[in-house]
Amino acid sequence: KNKTTSDTLASITSKDEALLVKADDLFDSENYIAAMSIFDTLSKHYPQSVMFEYNAGICYLHASSKHALALTYLQDVKKRNADLEGIDYYLGRAYLYNYFYDDAIASFKSYKEKPARRGEIKFEVDHFIDYCNHGKTLIQNPVSVSIDNIGKPINTDNSEYVPVISSDEAFMIFTYRGERSLGGKLNTNFKPDSEGDYYEDIFISYRVGDHWLDPEPLGNINTKGHDAAIALSVDGQKLFVFKATPKDKGDIYISELKGSDWSTPIRLNKNINTNSWEGSITMSNDEKTIYFSSSRPGGYGGRDLYKSIKQSDGEWGPAQNLGPKINTAYNEDAPFIHPDNKLFYFSSEGHNSIGGYDIFKSGVNGDSLGEAVNLGFPINTSTDDK
Repeated sequence: KNKTTSDTLASITSKDEALLVKADDLFDSENYIAAMSIFDTLSKHYPQSVMFEYNAGICYLHASSKHALALTYLQDVKKRNADLEGIDYYLGRAYLYNYFYDDAIASFKSYKEKPARRGEIKFEVDHFIDYCNHGKTLIQNPVSVSIDNIGKPINTDNSEYVPVISSDEAFMIFTYRGERSLGGKLNTNFKPDSEGDYYEDIFISYRVGDHWLDPEPLGNINTKGHDAAIALSVDGQKLFVFKATPKDKGDIYISELKGSDWSTPIRLNKNINTNSWEGSITMSNDEKTIYFSSSRPGGYGGRDLYKSIKQSDGEWGPAQNLGPKINTAYNEDAPFIHPDNKLFYFSSEGHNSIGGYDIFKSGVNGDSLGEAVNLGFPINTSTDDK
């Protein structure tokens, strides 16, 4: 946390001081995207303040479209005050996100070698150095792919993610978070609050020719809480939904298509949902096996991937950890079993990731899964890919 008042002008206006209080609160609550524009404005109003520029640079690290700007800002901060707490850590991340691996490694090592100051909590950087070393290898042999933004009307200035698509590609269901979210901006008690957050909703879009129609909220599934689409059965009749309320950390539900309406989602049983977070799932073509992510205790670390087999009574059986070929000491998430049941895809922060979550594949052989293979650059980037 970088309190910014220490090097701010004595002559800061009362209007800007109020902005600063708001920006500091947002920054401290890790709402970097909202704090970003305020710190950038303050930095331009008071160019002599290193801390305004520093905090703006840190915020830019959290916006994938602003990584080049983050590097520009943080390089300038380093020149102006090389002794700022944490500067080598954040500058290292900016170099990593912009694929300057050797500069990133040097920054992380410099940060690691400096003794902690009084009250400073040092970040773990060995994993970032691993990302750099993996990236130096993978980026030498990029895979031949073209990645195109799906564009409007699916993508907007808000967040759209976790698309699930019918096998005939006729419709897509996805998770949305923005102005169209049910209830607008809400606080943690789901009361309207201009300082609150938009909560996740599920939307659907149909395809006509090569064009996607305007997305619409999906039936009676959305509530004022978090409702996210996470998987679709191969026949398009069963939709898995993630729901989270202030009372639980997040569970997996299922809804079925009845005619043209989706049924009220039902929570999966206690073998799947625990007091921990459960948030991603995929189901085999024959609908007898599910694979899901959970942060329950007893795994290899962080979020792990598990599977469950459908029992003779129709209930999902005990969760089985997918083991060390798939799970690592870091987080695994976003499983997807191919309909041909020969390839299993997932995301991991471990293995030979080049930054954050990378997408991996593993061959399916009977009941066992093969070694995790990184899908390569540029499918995987220096930040999260799921």
